[in-house]
This record gives sequence, structure tokens and C-alpha cells, in this order.
Amino acid sequence: MPAPAKSVGVLALALPLLAASAALGAAVASDVPQLWRVEAAEAPQSPVFICANKPLVAGFLQALPEINGQPCAILEAPKQDGTHFIARCRTTDTMAVATSQIEGDQTKAFSVITHVATRPADTTKAEPRGEFEQRRNYRALGACPSGWTVGDSAAAGATTVTNATNGAS
Repeated sequence: MPAPAKSVGVLALALPLLAASAALGAAVASDVPQLWRVEAAEAPQSPVFICANKPLVAGFLQALPEINGQPCAILEAPKQDGTHFIARCRTTDTMAVATSQIEGDQTKAFSVITHVATRPADTTKAEPRGEFEQRRNYRALGACPSGWTVGDSAAAGATTVTNATNGAS
């Protein structure tokens, strides 16, 4: 019986690098958090809203995949400039390269196009290589809702708010 095909899940909200960053808690006085609408181009009817300051918005470029439900752990320092991000990462049995680029105005509305190429970590296995591409659209909406802090997020219509940086509800 053939093994089930690998699935590359929806890209995480680009927080793996930022969760460990001291910059999240050190917002500059002029860095007023904004509410952002985030939608995958493939599912614009299912947006997520996130309260983000400048360091978190900069982290939206750092999109990493989940592969078969496992987060992809970074293997070496990623390469990044203001509009491009490249990282090699790995799950238990898959290697991946994620490349992202930004189009648009990072202060108002922009898109992040991420391409992920995968291959088996064990090169002796006959598993196929894979590719996945996603476009996420980001739009600043204004002030965060009352009571929300940087990292708080919720799906459209949701009654529960979760902090994307630490998982707290």
C-alpha cells in the first residue's frame, strides 16, 4: 500500500523568528499597534485579524511552512533584507526551503508571496519532492480593538482572541 501523500499546510503567521525576539516587547513610543486584516489569496473569505506593532509587521515576511502538521524548524540563519526572506528548515522527515517577497506598502497594504520547496530528509526514500506557493494579503485597518495587545488575533466572527506570539487565550 503506498504511503499517503505529504501535505504542506497553510503557512503560519510568520512568527517563529519573532516569538523569541525581544523586539516584540520593546515597541517604540511612536510605534502604535495597528489592527491588520490578513487573508490567504486562496481563501479571502476567511480573514484573520491581528494587532501588530512594527517589529511584528516586519515579521510577516518571515513565513515558514507547517508540513504534515509539524512546524518547520530553521536550520541556519535566514537571509533577509527589507523585501525578501530565505530560510532552510526541517521537520522530522522533510527538508524545505522557504522564500518570500513583499509587494506593496508595508505601512498600509501589502502582499507576501511565499514559495516552499520540499524534499525528504532521508534521501534514500523514494518520496516525491513538493512545491507550494501562497500569497497572503495584509491591510492595516486602524487602531487595535480595546483590550487587545500586540500579538492578539482572531478569525473573522470569532468570540475568542488568541495571542499569536505566546498562544494565550
